[in-house]
Amino acid sequence: MSTNDYTDAEVLPELLEQIDDDIEQVSADGAYDTQGSYRTITERGAKPVIPPRKNAVIAQHGNRKVPSLPRDQTIRSIRKQPEFGIREGLASKLKVITQ
Repeated sequence: MSTNDYTDAEVLPELLEQIDDDIEQVSADGAYDTQGSYRTITERGAKPVIPPRKNAVIAQHGNRKVPSLPRDQTIRSIRKQPEFGIREGLASKLKVITQ
């Protein structure tokens, strides 16, 4: 979806700016697994659905007095699944669902 000069995550804000409607959810592949992508999506009031990369780590641990980051919540919920590590069936390309 992007050229070799920019990563997919870098062009996400520009892609979302092209949508005038409210966005309910943004589903994307692991190329969008960055704190910036999650921030951009949540700032639009949408739910990010992005599979974390294999080596994803939690950025903000639960012992802090601030709300947890959406990406960290995703990683935690996947780790709680009995089939942790299986990524088949997750989003494979950018999809934007509007209301």
